[in-house]
Amino acid sequence: MSEPVIIGEPDFLERNGTFLLTALGLMGGCMGSMMVYFLKSRCSEIKCCWGGISCIRQPLPVDMIEVSANPRVVRQDEAV
Repeated sequence: MSEPVIIGEPDFLERNGTFLLTALGLMGGCMGSMMVYFLKSRCSEIKCCWGGISCIRQPLPVDMIEVSANPRVVRQDEAV
């Protein structure tokens, strides 16, 4: 007689793969948004998580930044 085939339980990744992908995506999104905040901030010292994550940076002076509220759109026939 042949012995019955016993199917083992799925391993950790098979059972929790979707959760791990979701958790890693959320952590990556949070880290990415934090980095964007650090880059766009005008502060010289930024602290998050009770000082666990900190960034000391030298922002550009205001007079060096050129901001135009009404950018001029040049058509092909107006090109200089």
